[in-house]
Amino acid sequence: MRAPWSLLLALGMTVWSGCTTRSDERTVDLRPTTDLDGPAGVIDAYFTALTSMNKFNGVVLVKEGDGLVLYKAYNLDPDTGSSLRVDRESQFDIHSVSKLFARYQLHEMEQNGELDPATSLAEYLPEFPRAREITIAMLMQHRSGLPREMSQLPEKAVDLDVVSILEVAAKEKLVFEPGTDEQYSNIGYAILYYLIGRKEDRGYSQALIDDVLVPLGMKASGAHFDTDHKNIHRLARNHELKDSVFVQVPNIKDEELRLARVYSTAMDLQRFLDHLRSGGSGILLADSGGVIQQSGGSDGIRAHVHLDLNTNRSYVLLCNMDAIPFMETLRDMKRMLNGEAVEPPRALHREAKAVPLEILNTYAGTYAFRDMDALQLKVEVLGAGLVVLQDGERIAELQAENDSVFFAEPDEAESFEFKRSDEGGYYLLMGWRGVKLKGVAVSTAGRDPR
Repeated sequence: MRAPWSLLLALGMTVWSGCTTRSDERTVDLRPTTDLDGPAGVIDAYFTALTSMNKFNGVVLVKEGDGLVLYKAYNLDPDTGSSLRVDRESQFDIHSVSKLFARYQLHEMEQNGELDPATSLAEYLPEFPRAREITIAMLMQHRSGLPREMSQLPEKAVDLDVVSILEVAAKEKLVFEPGTDEQYSNIGYAILYYLIGRKEDRGYSQALIDDVLVPLGMKASGAHFDTDHKNIHRLARNHELKDSVFVQVPNIKDEELRLARVYSTAMDLQRFLDHLRSGGSGILLADSGGVIQQSGGSDGIRAHVHLDLNTNRSYVLLCNMDAIPFMETLRDMKRMLNGEAVEPPRALHREAKAVPLEILNTYAGTYAFRDMDALQLKVEVLGAGLVVLQDGERIAELQAENDSVFFAEPDEAESFEFKRSDEGGYYLLMGWRGVKLKGVAVSTAGRDPR
């Protein structure tokens, strides 16, 4: 049986051969494994447990105010020659964490009178479709209507220059009218990277180095493309878990765009958070609760930065494998920083239960995942459980943990959870590589008989 989060045919995920580490069954000791006191001890014990379960390999840095709470590398392979090996100074690809840099740069440009977020895209790209209706602010807030990814990229998209990228982006159809909804869009930020880099014709990567990395003393950070600032010396290698083996995968894939391919260290990212905490554009980047945060990731890599302006607590999490239960870990980090009790990570052994057929029938239908390039999965009833199909191919057989949560593998945290929609039917939350993705019913699913 293959779980959909490891298959997902539409995403075209591939792996390299490379240095591997086997993910063996281990008995996890959940007692504190450190002499550290207070929050440091709790957080250290948490990540020590995750690592012992083969769920984490990376670096964690935590600060409260000016005080360093925890700064530590965790390695699941004791072999110092392993491709998984990292230390506190390792450089990680941060992917969409670069969006936080871009927002910071745009706010700085606004304060310097160089850009107005209320200005339409037509001011800079008059030939771009619907440019008069899309503002810079909409692009920043993922409210432009542009889809998440480009659907017409060539196989070696990484070779495209910025002009070619914009030409491909212009061919995409909007998924909603500008300003009427919200959809995470890498296309929108590709346009923003262009707008930042067009000043003095430097390109985005050089603008980031000149305007952010160098002034803030982020000496171990940089970009892979379009700059002479090459200081890669301890790059963490990315890994996926495949058939119980961690396999090295390429840090730079042919199908990815070269814009904003940024790498950094935990300490450099913390320097950026410290700068935001000290004032300037920090308050402009915070949400309504005073929190600045951004996640990033791709095959074999996860990254997250978090700063609470109210408590002056912050953390950086960098992981060079994607087996981490990402959303759960971020949730628990927030609780641990606030001194709340957290259940320590532990191995799962879920047991299936019987669910009445009339309830199973309510979940049957086709669900579209907008955050995964409109991927569609069909759910059907089979015997006492459910099956999931993609493009007509069965990719998972599901058992029930309870009336609304189903799983494919009893020892894995990934689940399918059916939740009631306002329209009376259901939507589907699918766990995939530690992230929950929402699928909206596009064909009639049953209604709750209870």
